[in-house]
Amino acid sequence: MAIFEPVPQLTQARLDASLADAPLDTQKLVSSQAQDAAPLEKAKTVLYLAYGSNLCNETFRGVRGIRPISQINVLVPSLRLTFDLPGIPYKEPCFANTALRTPDAEDYHKGRWHKGLVGVVYEVTLSDYAHIIATEGGGSAYDDILVDCYVLPPTDTVPSTPSWKPFKAHTLFAPLVDKDNQLRTTDRVVRPDPEYAQPSARYLKLITDGAAECNLPAEYQEYLGDIRTYTITSKKQEIGKAIFLAIWMPFILLIFTLSRKLQDKRGRSPAWLAKLSAMVFAVSAHAPPFKDDYKRAIGEHRQTRRQTPTTRESETRWKTRYEKRAIAVIHSFKTHTHTPICLSHTKYPTMCKSSTLHPFLAALPKCEHHLHLEGCLSPSLVFTLASKNNISLPSPDTDSAYTSVATLTERYAHFTSLDDFLAYYYRGIAVLVQPSDFEMLAWEYFTTAARDGVRHAEVFFDPQSHTERGVGFDVVVEGFNAARARAERELGISSRLVMCFLRHLPVASAAETMAAAVAGGYFENGEDGERGIAGLGLDSSEVGFRPELFQDMYREGGERGLRRTAHAGEEGDTTYISGALDTLHVERIDHGIRLTEDAELMRRVVDEKVLLTVCPLSNVCLQAVKDISQVPIRTFLDAGVRFSINSDDPAYFGGYILNNYCAVQDAFGLDMEDWRTIVNNSIQGSWIGEKRKSELLGLLDECMSKHSSLGSLST
Repeated sequence: MAIFEPVPQLTQARLDASLADAPLDTQKLVSSQAQDAAPLEKAKTVLYLAYGSNLCNETFRGVRGIRPISQINVLVPSLRLTFDLPGIPYKEPCFANTALRTPDAEDYHKGRWHKGLVGVVYEVTLSDYAHIIATEGGGSAYDDILVDCYVLPPTDTVPSTPSWKPFKAHTLFAPLVDKDNQLRTTDRVVRPDPEYAQPSARYLKLITDGAAECNLPAEYQEYLGDIRTYTITSKKQEIGKAIFLAIWMPFILLIFTLSRKLQDKRGRSPAWLAKLSAMVFAVSAHAPPFKDDYKRAIGEHRQTRRQTPTTRESETRWKTRYEKRAIAVIHSFKTHTHTPICLSHTKYPTMCKSSTLHPFLAALPKCEHHLHLEGCLSPSLVFTLASKNNISLPSPDTDSAYTSVATLTERYAHFTSLDDFLAYYYRGIAVLVQPSDFEMLAWEYFTTAARDGVRHAEVFFDPQSHTERGVGFDVVVEGFNAARARAERELGISSRLVMCFLRHLPVASAAETMAAAVAGGYFENGEDGERGIAGLGLDSSEVGFRPELFQDMYREGGERGLRRTAHAGEEGDTTYISGALDTLHVERIDHGIRLTEDAELMRRVVDEKVLLTVCPLSNVCLQAVKDISQVPIRTFLDAGVRFSINSDDPAYFGGYILNNYCAVQDAFGLDMEDWRTIVNNSIQGSWIGEKRKSELLGLLDECMSKHSSLGSLST
C-alpha cells in the first residue's frame, strides 16, 4: 500500500476568498484542459468537496493522481449522502452521490442520519479539478455547484446546527430531476432507487477507509459502518449473476478497455465512446433476469425491503414543494443568479391598499397564537447583544451584510434559500446568552405587537436551540417570563409561553427538554398560566417527522394539564393534521392550510372547534403558496373553520401581525363581519380564563361599534 504525505490544513484566507467563487462549466473546463493544460495550471485553485471514494487516499491521490494543496473536514447541512448512481449489476450496484437534504427526504440508514453530509474539502489546482470531472463522467454526468460548508473542529460528534460562518466549496452534483423538475430521460431507466439500492462492500470500504484516514467524526464513521452492503444471499441471485456476467460482462470489459486506450491526457474519453458507454450501462440496467435482486441483498433483510417505486411514483416523490424549491435554488446557484425566496420587506403592506378599513383593522383587539420568539431577533438587536456579550459577528470584509443594521436588514429581505435563511438565523441566536438577552428579545416583540393592536399573545420558544449551545433551560425561560410580566404591567398584553419541540432532532432530545421543564417546576402554573409554561408545541421541518413520534411527551403534557398544539398541514399532507389530532390530542393546529384537501377532516375540525393558527405572509415567503390569495381564508370562513391570523417569524420574513391583516384584506376584500368572526374565534380559541375572554370580547364589541359607520365596506 502506498504511503501518502500529510496534507496541510486549509488557510483562513483561502476560506474567506471562497465567498467570491462562482460555479464552473464542467464541460468547458474539461474541454479546455484537454486542449492545453498549461493555462489551467497557473490559474486559481478550487475548493472541492469530496464525500465518497475520493475521501480515500488510495483512490484520490493514488489511482486518480490528484495532488491536493490543502484540506479540511466539513459539515454540509444542505446535502445528504445517498447511493443512487448506476453501476454494474451484481458487482457494483450503485455509487455515492448527494441529494438535497429536504425534510421529506429519507436517509439511507434505518437509524436515520439527520445532521447533513460530512466530508473533506480539498484545495486543488484547476487542472486537477478538470481531471476529477473527466474521471467522473467527462462533465456531462454532473453539474458543478457551490455549497455552504462549515469547518468541523476535531471532535467525535457532529453538530446539528452549526452557528459559525460557512465558506463556499465546489462539488459535483447529479440531481435526479432537471431544471424543469422532470426526471431526466436516462435516469428514468438507469438510476437506482436511493432508498433501496445497496453499495458493494468493496466500494463502501473505500468510503469508510477514507473517513478514518481523514479523521472524520467518530459519530459519522459509525453511521457509515452501519450501512448494509450488497451481498449475494440467494440461489436466484447466483443464477442471475451468472447469466448477466456471461452475456453482458464482455461488453462492459470492452468499454473499459477502450476507455483506457483512447482517453486523452486528462482522462477524458471520446464523445462517441461516452455515448456508447451510457447506452451499454442503460441496457445492462434492465438486463438482469431477476428485477432488483442485483441491487439489494435479500433473504434475512426481506422485511426491510422497500417497494421499488414506478416512474410515476418517483416523479411524485421528487416533486414535493420542498424539492421544487431546493431544485430551483440549486439551479440559481449554477447560474449565479440569486432569486430571493422571500420578497423584499417593503413589499409587505403596512397600510391596506384602500385606507378605508385600515383604522378598523389596526384597532381590532388581536390575539396572536403563532409567533416564534427566536424569529423576532431583529438586526438591531443582533448588533446590540453581540456588543453586550462580546460576541464576534462575521467581519464585513467576509460578509458585507454585517456592515450595519441597515445592511443586515436588507440582507434579511433577500434570502436565497432555506439554507441561506438558517445560516443567518443560527448566527443570530448565538448572541442570546444571558436571561436579560431573552428578556430584551421578547420585549422587542411585545412593544411592536402592542403598536399593532395585540392584546393577548401565546408565544412559542425552542429551548433545544439554546440548550444545545450550552445555554441553560432556566436562563431562557426566566428571561422570557420577565418580559411577559413587564408586557402585562406596562402594555396590557396578557401572554402564555408555549414550549416547542424541534421535530428534526432525535425524540430523545425532546424527552430531555420535557424532563428539564418538569425539574424546573415550569409546568406548575397558576390558574391562567401566568408564571410558567402553559402549553406544548411541535415545530421545525414537518415532512418526514410525523407527530406520532412525540406522543409520549404530549401524553405527559396532557396529564400535567398543559394545552397542546402542533405545526401540521403546512408542507405535510392532511395525515399530519389527523395524526396530531389523534395521537397528540392537540386543541390547535399551527398553519393547517392543506386542510382543504380533505373535506371529511375539515368537517371534523369544524365540529371539534379546532383552531388553526394561519400565517399568510410566512406561507408566501417560504413558498407554501405562491401568493396570499392562495391561503384558504375565504374557504375557511365559508366552511366555518376557526382560525387566527399570525406573523410566525416577523424579523426575518418582514411582516408583523398588522402586516398580515392588511395582506389578507388586500387579497380577499373582507367585510367587517368577516373580521368580527376572525377576531371572535381568535379570542375564543385562546388559552385564557373566561374573565380575560370577556374583557377581550368587550373590546371587540367597542371596536365594531366605533367603526360601525364603515358598514359592510370591504376595500
